[in-house]
Amino acid sequence: EFSIMIADPTNTKANVTILNVLGEQFATFENLNNNGGIINVSNLNVANGLYMVKVSAGAKIFCSRILVNQ
Repeated sequence: EFSIMIADPTNTKANVTILNVLGEQFATFENLNNNGGIINVSNLNVANGLYMVKVSAGAKIFCSRILVNQ
């Protein structure tokens, strides 16, 4: 499980998409709770590596890179 902090303190539902370095969609999580700008994602089993995270909350879209090193 990991948490994402975004610059949107509203409590709108959020969608999270995980992409690999080739831009291929790896996983999608829909209608997650946005608790004051913090979104918790669970059940994500990925190998070590670099991934892109795209978060859609309301009309806003946030993108970031994450490095997984377990």
